[in-house]
Amino acid sequence: MKTVFIIGAGANVEIEMPSGIELKEDIIKALNFSSLNNSNKNIDILFAMQALRRTEEQIESIASIISNALPHAISIDNFIDMRRNEPDIALCGKLAIIYSILNAEKKCTLYKYINNGYSDFLKSWYPLFFQKISENCDINEFKERLKNISFIIFNYDRCFEYYMIHALKVAYGVSNENAENIVENMNIIHPYGKIGDLEKIKFGLEFNHTHLLGCATNIKTFTEDSDMKITIKKHIDSADQIIFLGFAYHEINLDLLLGKHDFNKSPKNFIECYGTGYDISEKDIKEIYSALLIRDQRLFDPDIANITCAKFFKDFWHRISFK
Repeated sequence: MKTVFIIGAGANVEIEMPSGIELKEDIIKALNFSSLNNSNKNIDILFAMQALRRTEEQIESIASIISNALPHAISIDNFIDMRRNEPDIALCGKLAIIYSILNAEKKCTLYKYINNGYSDFLKSWYPLFFQKISENCDINEFKERLKNISFIIFNYDRCFEYYMIHALKVAYGVSNENAENIVENMNIIHPYGKIGDLEKIKFGLEFNHTHLLGCATNIKTFTEDSDMKITIKKHIDSADQIIFLGFAYHEINLDLLLGKHDFNKSPKNFIECYGTGYDISEKDIKEIYSALLIRDQRLFDPDIANITCAKFFKDFWHRISFK
């Protein structure tokens, strides 16, 4: 059975990474260049922009535009796409994304757990997820199972990859190098990119403006990677089950995953569809149900539950199968 996990920012809220709304707030703080002296300024973003020959006055103007506009945009991604013809705004926005995510990674419970044994991480969905996908598998069987599982991750962070490397090492006793190779060969797609490879920028470690500049090209907006739709379509079309975790079901992301309204897709091969809709009203969950079906009739009676990702694995344990 082929499975596609679709993972959104809500999933990592359980490990104290920012939600989409919180990321906007973090970016506004990072771009607070209103002070007359440099004590308030994010020196890394400032230095990165200056390295690209932008003056301090230009940087403050760009930062002000972004900060003032973000409360009125669905997300930082949406805002950058709205101003896609203004490269300096896109660049500054991407630098602020990278800065905010790198800071969040070193504060999240995943980093604290792996490096300091912080137990609150164990309450998140990650351990339950690994228990489920590795159920009844030795290491070779697990590697074979992973060939039939894809992960479409709408997050810029590297939390999923960082966790998988750790879990493989402790659960199966493989070396760090082997764990990294297994994760590298997994079917992991970041539609909008990720801030950088773990081997280039270590998870949770200190960074500077050169790291921000080096990562800026890794961040994509909605319209920057036309080939991504083809790749995603291949995985969705071959799926037997699709599982949404912490996904917000924004229209532009549903279009990327499933295309726009299409009544011509053959319903002969049905796809099991489960997902979380934590803190989403019952009426909106019904709208999400309709939005999924109208895009792809193969989705069989989507079951979107108003629960956290951790609760999802407890409540849906026996419905999820990888055989």
